[in-house]
Amino acid sequence: MKNIIYFFLFLLTFSLGSCVLDNSERTLPASTGKSGELIIVLDTIYANGLTGEALEQVFLEDVYGVPRSEPIFSVVTVPHKGFTSMLQTVRNILELDINSANKTQIEIKEDVWAQDQMIVTISAPNDKSAAAILSKNKDKLQKLFNEAELRRSKLQLEKGVDLEESNKLLEKHGFSLKVPSEFFVSMDSSDFFFVRKNRVVGEHQILQGVMVYSYSYNNDSAFVPKVIVDSMETFIYNVKGQPKGNMAVELQYPVLKEEINFKEKYAIKLSGLWKMEGIFMGGSFINYTFLDSKEERVVNIYGFVYAPKFNHREYLRELEALFTTYHEKANTDSSITPVCYLVNVGATYSFVGYSTYATFGVNLKRHQFYLGIRNVLSKSYLYYTGPIGGKLGWNYVISENKKTRSFVNIDYQNSYNRAYNPRSIFKDKLNSVHEIFLSNGLDYKISDRIRIGEKMGVGMFREILNNLSLGVKQKNFGFNLFIDLHVQYEF
Repeated sequence: MKNIIYFFLFLLTFSLGSCVLDNSERTLPASTGKSGELIIVLDTIYANGLTGEALEQVFLEDVYGVPRSEPIFSVVTVPHKGFTSMLQTVRNILELDINSANKTQIEIKEDVWAQDQMIVTISAPNDKSAAAILSKNKDKLQKLFNEAELRRSKLQLEKGVDLEESNKLLEKHGFSLKVPSEFFVSMDSSDFFFVRKNRVVGEHQILQGVMVYSYSYNNDSAFVPKVIVDSMETFIYNVKGQPKGNMAVELQYPVLKEEINFKEKYAIKLSGLWKMEGIFMGGSFINYTFLDSKEERVVNIYGFVYAPKFNHREYLRELEALFTTYHEKANTDSSITPVCYLVNVGATYSFVGYSTYATFGVNLKRHQFYLGIRNVLSKSYLYYTGPIGGKLGWNYVISENKKTRSFVNIDYQNSYNRAYNPRSIFKDKLNSVHEIFLSNGLDYKISDRIRIGEKMGVGMFREILNNLSLGVKQKNFGFNLFIDLHVQYEF
């Protein structure tokens, strides 16, 4: 009987212990440490050897594009015996396990002892192998810990987002940024948006700014650093200094180019220094360049820091985290050309033969309406040259992508000319032709504002022919084909 009681007591104790364990796993403490801090767990003998040298090259490399020397991470190295529970909750941990029995490998874990924690364990059989694996994976390790910091910064800034301002931005520009409430809008135009944040630490000013600007995409030269910098200077010139000056790129300091993946898109990241022309003022900047979802415009997100008495690394990281909140408006009509005006010139072939035309119209997203004049050229039907007529119509866009657009078309056109009479003194009557067509069209975008296209379809005509030599008026009705080639200019 006692054995049965002990057995149930054991089961109860085990169950309670399991519950406590599960509960502790669900309630990990928040990770500790500041942004950019990294704990490296490595015994002193290796810290003073090849492994230590490799670690310096990986994690103590200077941040590019800042006014004073700063390492990409703030590193603290502790031996294994000093890696106590107090340090186990630090946000970024790199542990090196060097033992002759080990195989060379890298293991990545998250949230082991704390929430939002990144732990990388590198195993190697000796000092040389550990240094080699560090050097070989330098870029990957930097990226791994940097992206972890960007995620944390993003989560932090999202807590103070001004949702009203973000929604306004989405409606006006078709994109949004989760801008914290501490930022305020400094400039806002059709292709340029600028927010900034001012603060004072002690007696020293700190300024962070973010701009989003865009321009037409014509070819891949848009990703050449010099082209990006030239365009950048056009926009950042709008930022004024106090009491004078305009922002510009500090070209004495080479701009660093990196190819990155941003929102599953190819992008160029530039890092460098900016200056205020005319006054002694400057700082660091980063700039992302990529194409919008329609691949029609080049979008740039530019962030800059002014903090003459402080390091810039973490201020830049905050801005880069804000960049990652960029989001384009989801809209089924997002690929459709918005409201604009149109000028069309073209040539057609129909019942009366060849003719040219010029029209003026308006584009209302999927709908295009146009009205203009027409001149018939063909002599196969007309006895006198120079007939003038009118033309009007409607296009409905079925689909549109980066370069091409397909549509259906209803087109009406007419023409008038003098009635047929060998003796030209009779000029009091006119012949007329009225035509209406239903066609399908396709056009191709060759530049930001110009398209070339064609339409083909079928239609009906109504002819009134006055033959004065016979003294009769002939009325004819029939069906015919319609072919149109045109050039369209949008503005």
